[in-house]
Amino acid sequence: MKRILSLLLLLAATMFSTALYAQGHFDWVKSYNGVPDHNHRTDINAIVGSVADSDGNLYILGEFTPGAQIDGTDLLPFAPYGIDHNIQSVVIAKLSPDGQLLWHKSIHTNYGASSVGVGIQIVGDTSIVCMARINWPGDRPDNYTYFLDTLWLGSNGTGFPTDSLVSGKFFAYLEFDKAGQLKEQHFLTAACIYSDGTVMMRDSTHYIDGGLACKACAIDNDGNIVCVVSTAVGIHTFRDSTFWGYRLLLDGGENHFDIPIQVPTSSKNCQILKFAPHFSQLLSHQDLFEPNNTNLDQMDPYVSSLMTSPIDNSVYLLFTMITSRFPIDFRIVGLPDVSILTNNSTEYSFQIKYDSLLNPQWLFQLDHAFTSSDSSTRKSYSMYAQSLDEDGDVYCLGWIWNLANSPINFYADTFSIDVRNGVFFVRLDSDSGHALSVGEVRSSGRSLFNGLHAYMMVTHNNYVIAQLLYQGDIYMRDSTITNPFPNHWSAGLYVWDKEGHEVEFIDYLSSGGADGDPRSVTLHDSILYLSGQLVGGGTFGDHTLPAGYRAFIAKYVDPAFMTPYVYKDTTGNGGGNGGNGGDTNDVRIVMAEDGNAFVAYPNPFRQRVNIEYSGQQPITAAYLTDIMGRTEQVELSTTAPGRYTLDLTARPQAAYLLTLVTQDGYRHTVRLLKQSDIFGN
Repeated sequence: MKRILSLLLLLAATMFSTALYAQGHFDWVKSYNGVPDHNHRTDINAIVGSVADSDGNLYILGEFTPGAQIDGTDLLPFAPYGIDHNIQSVVIAKLSPDGQLLWHKSIHTNYGASSVGVGIQIVGDTSIVCMARINWPGDRPDNYTYFLDTLWLGSNGTGFPTDSLVSGKFFAYLEFDKAGQLKEQHFLTAACIYSDGTVMMRDSTHYIDGGLACKACAIDNDGNIVCVVSTAVGIHTFRDSTFWGYRLLLDGGENHFDIPIQVPTSSKNCQILKFAPHFSQLLSHQDLFEPNNTNLDQMDPYVSSLMTSPIDNSVYLLFTMITSRFPIDFRIVGLPDVSILTNNSTEYSFQIKYDSLLNPQWLFQLDHAFTSSDSSTRKSYSMYAQSLDEDGDVYCLGWIWNLANSPINFYADTFSIDVRNGVFFVRLDSDSGHALSVGEVRSSGRSLFNGLHAYMMVTHNNYVIAQLLYQGDIYMRDSTITNPFPNHWSAGLYVWDKEGHEVEFIDYLSSGGADGDPRSVTLHDSILYLSGQLVGGGTFGDHTLPAGYRAFIAKYVDPAFMTPYVYKDTTGNGGGNGGNGGDTNDVRIVMAEDGNAFVAYPNPFRQRVNIEYSGQQPITAAYLTDIMGRTEQVELSTTAPGRYTLDLTARPQAAYLLTLVTQDGYRHTVRLLKQSDIFGN
């Protein structure tokens, strides 16, 4: 499959490009804020994930405290009561392309609710799926729960939508249509199972963490649901020599799945679970760590990202081990012979690829090469975001934080990153897990720290895009961005191509103190939707946020993102590849010119593709090539001058090349990827 995709990449080399420093602009920026916590921080109010539909509408999943508003509309429409007004609640909302708040739903209790990872996906361009953890106090006298804006009161004896749920914590899976109507909901909670068959959900003092502390959730191209759960958090108090595993109850017990746990009772572990659509069947499950690992009680696996491939439904898990003791010793289930490097760091980042049956294929780890000043220095290097491009290559985005005087060298295969404080990405071959290229950006500040879940990435059309929180000056390959507030934190948008060449940096200056948090990055055609927090306000083109704690949602538009970015080395001596293979100081990147470019969207698509063509020469024919190299002529339907549609509903899920032939004989090609529209049927 990968060789075929590589062939498609070569065939698509006639795709067209844009200017080096793209001329984008901010259409609008909006602020939202809730009640700050006791330290007066408002970054407890955050958008944790966002997606866009084919029309450019934005759907957000956020965690907010009372008082959070967009355009004067309360995101939590009911005033919560209880002992703590700063408890976070979950909000799902839809914004139009011009920034209007179209609808919003909330979940909040006086015991708290939170998201599950980035926690939001769009499926088939018809369904918005959100995942949340809910603390359900049951029939306690002080219980209140607003579930999707409906009030449920324990003191009145009113049950939750699933009446058989008991007090505790549970995982909620919610599916909405694009108008905000609830289409489907499921609730997962857990009980312990002992070797004699006894099932216990709670005793007089303990209950099990909902859904076994679900850490991440994703949906594959066929509607199957993949979850990562922690099998230690919340159930360890029940463990003894007769402990066997756990029972995962669906919707309070209508269906259940009994799953054994192999690790020692004192150890921490995670499991990956795969369900058929609508949780109708448990298809597969897999422990993360081998049961004979040592020091698992000293580690805390933090799952930062879970994603599925639209090409073959493979699963990618990105996690970080946070440990209080080193060295550590552990092995991955299914990969017992894979060497895992441990040293004196407090964090270790890994990515695992599983096939569609959850069999592990490879493990990728960033390795640290010591320098003399590193031996006793605490340091951190972590990957917190991942993405897939149109070719199936996988990208990991991370940051490096180190207090030593000398830089840290990272190596993966033959590539290195020579930075002390910086952000980097690594592009990996999906078949082998080997590194193909790296990109980096450095800072003169004390740290370039993103925070957990604090920034994400998108990859498309040869662009790699991430939000940065930074301190000090920014060091690019050919230039330096001077920060007028060197001791304060600022945020910005950094863009590379997939080989690691810099494309541009867009700064949102902050004049405030040491808080700030870049959040979601969502790309739709030429639109980037960004969210995060700034302290001291910031400038977004012609739009300014006033001073103070400001959480923002911004729309950035750049037509360059519609077509693939192409670079050309004009020096004749070869270019750098993430800092390797040539004198990068001599590299200049210029763009190929072609006035007959066209764009096709949405891409990936599910049924129809829209085509916009701006060339002077008329189109004489259109051809579609599948992954086997078979080519046939197709008919475009004209919708307006220069605008067409192509109905590919009957075509199987696969990658294709669409080629337009113009009257002057030129052939203009774009690569398309069709996803399944089976979900929900």
